[in-house]
Amino acid sequence: MFRSTAPKIIPAFAAFALLISGCGVLTSPPASTETNAEETPVTSASPTSSSPPSSTAATEPTHNTSHHEDSAYTPATNKAPALNPPKPKIYDESTELTARGLSYATMDWMVSHNYAVTTGDSTVARAAIDSKTLPAFIEMYDTYDEVYRQDSWIVGGIMYLEPAPKSFAETERPGVYSMNVRYGRECGSWTMDHTETYECTEGSRGIPATIFARFTGERWIIEDLLFAPA
Repeated sequence: MFRSTAPKIIPAFAAFALLISGCGVLTSPPASTETNAEETPVTSASPTSSSPPSSTAATEPTHNTSHHEDSAYTPATNKAPALNPPKPKIYDESTELTARGLSYATMDWMVSHNYAVTTGDSTVARAAIDSKTLPAFIEMYDTYDEVYRQDSWIVGGIMYLEPAPKSFAETERPGVYSMNVRYGRECGSWTMDHTETYECTEGSRGIPATIFARFTGERWIIEDLLFAPA
């Protein structure tokens, strides 16, 4: 999946080769919900911006996620890491026990995840998920931290989540709800010490999935992201 321009690879990055391409994340089929994943999702042009969501109907929240809103932001290249990536924010709407609330919480997680990709700071992203039920993402965040600690950085590797609010449903587990999403991940690479570059050969986009989250009474905690069978 990856090719290397260098003769060796840092051991701590071994998991990264699988995780950044989206090939090593969860693959279990989603539990049944009231509607299917073919429902039109909330769309977002880019999943890194912390700009406020557009004002929409309660069942159709949208985060405005254009890369171009912050002119100071410069995406990473093989020559330099990203500059001034938008910082994640937790919107008031994401604390609601509603379809709107889970949609906002999903997008908040996406933005915080991508901030970890572009900076190595996964603090907000870790707080958004249940570490016991999403260990693959915790492993990602550990690896991202290691990448940036070693004077390295990630190019691409951005995660996309497009929620479909009308699919919001309560599950059999008390306090746990589900929502269909479309999942994607950009092809990613990383550069070490400004000299060694490792690149993936593929990304993914538009994969049907279901997100499961627990409402604590104050906020949503993402518990699972399950993909429909191929």
